[in-house]
Amino acid sequence: MEFYGKTEPKITMVVNKSGYINDDCPYGELLTAENLLNIVCRFGSECKDLSDEVWNRKESYIREHHLKYQFNVISAAARGRLRETAHSRILAYMLRHPVIQASFLNYFFNWENPGNLSVETEFGNERSHIDVILYDLDKCIIIENKVNGAVEQAHQVYRYVHDIAEEKLNIKRNNIYVVYLNPRNHDSPTFQSITDEHGEDNIMESLGSRFLVKSFAYDIREWLQQIVIEKEPIVESGIKLYIDYLENYFQLTNKYTPMKKEIKKYILDKYEINEETSLENQIEILEQKKENVDFLAEQLSSIIKDIKADKAAQKLNSIYKQIELDFKDLKDVCLCNRTENRPYLNLEVSFSVCDEQIKFQIEYDQNYENIYYGIVCNQKENNESYNKIVKKFKPYVESFTTGRQSATPNWPVWRNTSFENAYMRFKGLIEFAQSLKSQKD
Repeated sequence: MEFYGKTEPKITMVVNKSGYINDDCPYGELLTAENLLNIVCRFGSECKDLSDEVWNRKESYIREHHLKYQFNVISAAARGRLRETAHSRILAYMLRHPVIQASFLNYFFNWENPGNLSVETEFGNERSHIDVILYDLDKCIIIENKVNGAVEQAHQVYRYVHDIAEEKLNIKRNNIYVVYLNPRNHDSPTFQSITDEHGEDNIMESLGSRFLVKSFAYDIREWLQQIVIEKEPIVESGIKLYIDYLENYFQLTNKYTPMKKEIKKYILDKYEINEETSLENQIEILEQKKENVDFLAEQLSSIIKDIKADKAAQKLNSIYKQIELDFKDLKDVCLCNRTENRPYLNLEVSFSVCDEQIKFQIEYDQNYENIYYGIVCNQKENNESYNKIVKKFKPYVESFTTGRQSATPNWPVWRNTSFENAYMRFKGLIEFAQSLKSQKD
């Protein structure tokens, strides 16, 4: 696998001779790229055996007790698991209802609000998209959805607050609220996520009590359970359906209790933990095993991200080849691979429009999942050119029936898209620009 110019990671972690990860272990070995594979293999097999056995016991219990036949439309449509974007859309649809929104604001913030805030999903700029946001002219609530445990991006929450809430919406810091939603726990986001590139301006500290860390399994479920909707059976049914989905997905009801006890007994027996084992030793053994599993999961997440980057690069390469076929007169066309300091993948086309050199780009975000396209120009460095682009391409932007985005400091024209539509729309932008060549300023 090619890593597109990334330098070899330097991991300062040690693993002791029993295979446990321990930063303080004096007898441990320094974890580097050279011995990473050996260390993963050392306890990877154990983690796999444990994971497979737990999974098999869970599936066996569900089959034997016919739990799979308890029908839920959401589970059936999602094949058992909704993507995070789907959860965000469900939340947003519910929060647009004034009664549900008022209930949310009262439950989490103790507000007496009529529920008239605007609600959007995937809201932001070309590189940062807030999962769900509630806002008006004076205040906003940012909802960060980690229901499936997605890996955090560097400075992710910081960008939401600084770049989108403060700069894009012009909302003051003391009127910004964040609800950070974990799957089950109440673990805070990482320091890297809530600070700027210098490790400063800690958003969680700055917002204080306005930064809530909650969970889908317990807090969202409990909030939904206390909502009262009168004379709207379809809305009430939708809420109950989503509650039922969450209860089954997180296995929260009593019907799963015997299964959990069986799995617990298996784990304790496997690691020879019994009544004679002191409580301190029980905690130490299980914490060490959990650290091994967490470390392996972290490595898997890193590998998945690299594979996604390779997949995104392949897609951009196919667009690159199509541009070469359709626009043989374009000379400045290049693919820009990611580096350690610039994790974005993009394709750039550059040519002159009315004596103005313009750069057109298609780019993936840092997770290599969302794709957007448009025109790149730094407003601070090239304000005159930036304003000319906004003016010239206004008819093109106004032609969008959906997905229209406001200009940002680096992208005077841009739009989210899908890979399936990316080339068609990018081609349309280039063709529109070429039609302007004969026009005068």
